Amino acid sequence: SDLYFYSSPEPIFKEFGKNSIMIIPHRFSGNIKDREKKSGIYNVGMMIFRWDKNGIKCLKWWREKCLDWCFYRIENEKLGDQKYLDQFPILFKNVCILKHVGAVVGSWNIKQYRVWSNKGQIFIDDYPLIFYHFVGLKIYYPVPLLLPASLKGYGEITDNRTLIYEPYFLELYKQLKIVQQYISSFKMGFEPR
Repeated sequence: SDLYFYSSPEPIFKEFGKNSIMIIPHRFSGNIKDREKKSGIYNVGMMIFRWDKNGIKCLKWWREKCLDWCFYRIENEKLGDQKYLDQFPILFKNVCILKHVGAVVGSWNIKQYRVWSNKGQIFIDDYPLIFYHFVGLKIYYPVPLLLPASLKGYGEITDNRTLIYEPYFLELYKQLKIVQQYISSFKMGFEPR
C-alpha cells in the first residue's frame, strides 16, 4: 500500500457528512502548481462514494470512463483514472471537496506545510496528519538490517523524513519479516539493489 495512516480517519468522515461523493485536492506546492493541468485537481488516493443514487451514478460513470480509456499518459485532457475526477463536481451533486489538509499529504505538497509533532501526534500546519501518500516510493531488496540507515537515499534529514518516512519504513520492514517467516524468499514489490 502506498497510503499510511498516522491517525484516525474520523475527521474525513465527519467532513464528508451526508454528501454522496468525496474527493481530495492535490494541493500542489506553489512551485509545482502547474502540475494540476496535467495530473488533475484531485488525487485518486482516497475517495468516498455513498451507496445512494448520486454516488452510484458517479461511480458507474467513472468506471465506464476508465474502461474506455485508462493509461498512464496525458492524452486529450485525460491521465489514467485520475483526471476524470476533475469532472465530478461539474457533473454530479453532493460532492464534498475535502478541506482537511492532513489527508493526501505527499511529496507534491509537503513543502508548503510545517511538519511537527506533539505528544506522538504528527501535524501538518495545525491539522493532524491523517495519512501520507507514498506515491512512486521504491523499496530496495535486500533490505538493510538497520532500516533507518536505508533512508540515506531519500534526501536530507528533515522532520518529514524523521516523522513521516521512518515510521512507514519500519512498519514495512516489520511486515516483511512476518511474511518471510512463511515465505522466506518473498520480495514482491521490491526493487533489486
